[in-house]
Amino acid sequence: MQQTQLKEHERLDRINDRLSLIQNTTHLTFGTDALLLAGALPKGERAAELGAGNGVVSLLAASRGNFRRIDGFELQKGASELFERNIALNALEQRVFVENRDIRNIPAEFHGRYDCVFSNPPYMRADTGKHCAVCEKQTARHEMAGGVSDFCLAASALVRYGGEVIFVYRPERICDLVEAMRRAGIEPKRITAVCSDPVHAPSMLLVSGRKGGGMGLFFSPVFYIEDTEGHKTEDYEYLMREGHFHERYLRP
Repeated sequence: MQQTQLKEHERLDRINDRLSLIQNTTHLTFGTDALLLAGALPKGERAAELGAGNGVVSLLAASRGNFRRIDGFELQKGASELFERNIALNALEQRVFVENRDIRNIPAEFHGRYDCVFSNPPYMRADTGKHCAVCEKQTARHEMAGGVSDFCLAASALVRYGGEVIFVYRPERICDLVEAMRRAGIEPKRITAVCSDPVHAPSMLLVSGRKGGGMGLFFSPVFYIEDTEGHKTEDYEYLMREGHFHERYLRP
């Protein structure tokens, strides 16, 4: 593994799967949503990540052998450069590649190339919520450079017919996501609600769809991170240990 020189506001963390991750502390940093999204990914030849940020989900997928090649699309130059450094740091240059592009204007040469497209898109409308002082964090959280419809249209263009599209998103905007998926020709096929514990309402949703898929939606069991006593659940421990959700969360 390569050595790296950290810059101002950066830190180096050891994360799951023995990966190292350089994070800019003024941007959005590694969190549970990334682990959940990575754990929901299927196996395939080629995949694309939309809004890849520092690349953590693509790096996890590559280290686990989910795909032979992953292309991460990221608009912000600073995040793209950090992503490239993380690829080199973990010696994944032959598996993961950075595309510093706007997902609203992806060239036709990429269309239909991928078996799977995944994303943790901005979940707050540009005119709502508390705005961040740092531009990069603002763009990652708010729909400043493309809304959920743009992400769904981009995913539909990139994924092959019959391919899978997976989003991690907020429950309060599920109607917007489902509507955008269907308008883009992606039929929602599986939803997993994620709760911090059995007392609280879901804080995240994992939504999987299929391009050109038929109607029929599977609601998996609710995924609890902790039990009522504050201990990590068996399902969460399984996800951390195996790198993917237990089969009971998949369509039977």
